[in-house]
Amino acid sequence: MYSSSIAHRRSSTHSFFVSSCLVSAAMAMPHAILTPLLLNKGMTLPQITVMQALFSLVILLTEFPSGVIADLVNRKTLYIASKIILAVFFLMVFAGTGPVILMIAWGIYALSASLNSGTLDAALVNNAKATALDQRQAAQRISWLVGRSSQIDISGMIIGGTLGGILYTTIGYNIYLISALLAVLSIISVLLWFQIPETHVKRERHNTTSLQLFRSHISESFHTVRESSTVQFYIVLMTVLQCIIQIHFQLWQGSFLDKGLSENTFLFLYLTFQAIGFLAGFLSKQSRFARFLFAHPFLISIPILLFLYASLMSTGIASLIPYSAFIFICTIIVNSCRAGINEAAPMEKIGAITSLSSALSRLGGILSLCSMAVALHYASAGIVVPIGLAAFWCCAAAVIVIGYQSTQLAH
Repeated sequence: MYSSSIAHRRSSTHSFFVSSCLVSAAMAMPHAILTPLLLNKGMTLPQITVMQALFSLVILLTEFPSGVIADLVNRKTLYIASKIILAVFFLMVFAGTGPVILMIAWGIYALSASLNSGTLDAALVNNAKATALDQRQAAQRISWLVGRSSQIDISGMIIGGTLGGILYTTIGYNIYLISALLAVLSIISVLLWFQIPETHVKRERHNTTSLQLFRSHISESFHTVRESSTVQFYIVLMTVLQCIIQIHFQLWQGSFLDKGLSENTFLFLYLTFQAIGFLAGFLSKQSRFARFLFAHPFLISIPILLFLYASLMSTGIASLIPYSAFIFICTIIVNSCRAGINEAAPMEKIGAITSLSSALSRLGGILSLCSMAVALHYASAGIVVPIGLAAFWCCAAAVIVIGYQSTQLAH
């Protein structure tokens, strides 16, 4: 019986990783050439900007409710539903033209991303908690899951982005048919091999409507967050760090262009940053290096200060090494935050709490980009980006100093 349980856990974990890799590749494939593809579909740059804003808005409005639903229904079913919707999105973009159809498609895309929150990943975390011999073993398993999930997603993005850039020149819009096929294959992987048992809220349902259960679960989830200083610490830190990550992802090209680096170096830099994220996945929350980062956050300021100095001195090449080190450090801390939230969240509320954290992180990222957009009206990206990163890192370091002591995470 025990060996059968281990076999089910391993097959389910591998099934989830295969599905995640396929989905990441499916989404990255058209995104590698997204702007020219949408322009050829009859959209303008302002319309593309509005569409991306619509995507962010839909996720903000639906991600937390979707996480609550994941705690109340079958997580596997909800995950499959999200991938079916993703396949529909790919087919809509393939067949549709013009801003109206494409904006509706992007709203559907956002809904798919929201429904994915708190599903199979939460089921695996709950299983790690339920089957571990002690809390330490559970924490190690959860950190391993977070690290490997990040690596799988990055691998899928690299594969998908590379294939997308190559295939678009020969097959054009048909690239979305390949993405839809990959989404279907991800569903098949889960249907055949994912067998982790469910952990849900158990309540008496007589005279209780689904809406009342939904509202009650939201209230209880917020109460859990209010009562747990550990959950609060990780959520706040994750939100601040997401500001840094979004600035990095959206503005690193503009920053290095402003410092004189050629566009020919961007593929190399893109792969370098992805490799940094992949390597960071090997350092778990329990590793000595990760514990050192939490214990001495202001020492981590050295790379960002070196990057700030090099950027302001207009030495683009010299800023690459400290910048890469800074992103590496931030990625480790982000992974540690994800693991910490999963560890601290009760099994019956893990979907709601992880989705709440994700929604707040997205909001932080959007606000940080808005602040950068305003600042870019007055200064170049080569100045605004390093100063913005340094400012948000000071906030993150302050959160770590205060939260690390108050929540006794050092022990």
